[in-house]
Amino acid sequence: MSPPVAIVVLNHNKKNDVLACLASVSQLAYRPFEVVVVDNASTDGSQEAIRVAFPGCHLVESGVNVGASLGRNLGVEYAERNLAFECVLFLDDDAEVTTDSLTVCIDALTRDERTGIVCGKTYISANSDILMSTGMRVRLAVASVYDIGSGEADRGQHDEPRTVDACGGFAFVIRRSLLSQLQGFDDAYSPYGWEEVDLCLRARRLGFRTRYLPTALFSHKGTRQGRPSVPAYELNKARNFITLLRRHAT
Repeated sequence: MSPPVAIVVLNHNKKNDVLACLASVSQLAYRPFEVVVVDNASTDGSQEAIRVAFPGCHLVESGVNVGASLGRNLGVEYAERNLAFECVLFLDDDAEVTTDSLTVCIDALTRDERTGIVCGKTYISANSDILMSTGMRVRLAVASVYDIGSGEADRGQHDEPRTVDACGGFAFVIRRSLLSQLQGFDDAYSPYGWEEVDLCLRARRLGFRTRYLPTALFSHKGTRQGRPSVPAYELNKARNFITLLRRHAT
């Protein structure tokens, strides 16, 4: 029997994007799964739109915008109380899945007990051949963390599965048992920035690998390619990067 999956989608004021995300999830070939949408105090009508278009989703409303770490943890806490699941697929509101992506991810986790987290080949949009990420490389000694392949046209140069240092929080699958051992995302990284890298590095300390799977295809519109810098976003990322260094660098 296939292990049941909880799909936790984090949303904040991206009604059209989250509806597109959930539409892609509805086309997944993998079963069984349940969807938990955590809405971080959206003011654009996201909640009602989700209820109408996807009444089978479990909608958790935070009341205030608690950010990425706490928002994802809220989704997992809801799933722990109400659902049966063995793995969690985390998705951002502006991410989309492909039909076989979850099947590929769960198969990799099933075949290797020391693989704890898996991610896929991610494009900047569903119809693009420009890569957003093929996993992350972390080099804390030189204060460098970046998405492998970001901005490259996909010519097959990232078609081999491999172990990576970390993966982006916009789309990845983790074992429930491992997530429980890690006690979820660390709220020291609130409201956002590097919480997924911290999670992967803590998993590695426990002896688990993060694997990149080139046949698990996703897209994520949240790339920095082609958009101006957002000062508040960059400030939080900078502050949290110092936290990441203090926690994991020697």
